[in-house]
Amino acid sequence: MELIGLTRIVDEVERVDHIDMPCLAWDFTDGPAAFQATYLDRMDQIDEDDENPTPYAQLLVAQILRNASEERLWSHIYKIRRGRNGLWTSGWLGDDYWTLRQVLGIGESGRGPQWSPSKFLSRLDAAAGALPHPGRHHIRYMSGIPYRLRGKVDEARKTILIGFRHHSGRRHQSSENYAKTRKWMGRRIADYCRSTNQSSCWTDHLDPGQRELPIPRNVMELQNSHQYNLPA
Repeated sequence: MELIGLTRIVDEVERVDHIDMPCLAWDFTDGPAAFQATYLDRMDQIDEDDENPTPYAQLLVAQILRNASEERLWSHIYKIRRGRNGLWTSGWLGDDYWTLRQVLGIGESGRGPQWSPSKFLSRLDAAAGALPHPGRHHIRYMSGIPYRLRGKVDEARKTILIGFRHHSGRRHQSSENYAKTRKWMGRRIADYCRSTNQSSCWTDHLDPGQRELPIPRNVMELQNSHQYNLPA
């Protein structure tokens, strides 16, 4: 199924807001339930058991709880691929299908409002396409990105960005740090750090005087903003 709305907002934040790797979050409803969708535009996932594997990004959809005492019943990750006409995915929900029907109050008898996984996906995509200013829905802090979308990286518990450190002498950016920078900031920033011999620096606890920094939108912002510079 083509995701016209999602394609529009991703293209817009890349073109207008100059964000290399958008991570967008928005809410939508279906029947009695509310959901939050979070899309990280990182086409680096591969199903190795496929005969012709193609990279895909991930879109996490999770039920929004009405109060803190509720237990979350449903979430699902869609595999998003890019084709000639933009982003697309399958509406197949696998084991999450019947749980979603339960959340929406749709019985097994088929009684109630007409519903299908493709209609659910259409609601999600229409809500994305209706965002008037999609750049405002970009998640700028890694600690704000859902755990399931972060991927496997070195020192994964350290999600708070505190800056970038230039190396000198025989010291160099480690391959693990390059991989983490690429996973969490995109290839362009990671390649720039490697070419200039600097590392992204992370922590899981802020010391006095430290503050969490937003992920740079692009290489130019990293170059021009002094807030990212740490002592060598």
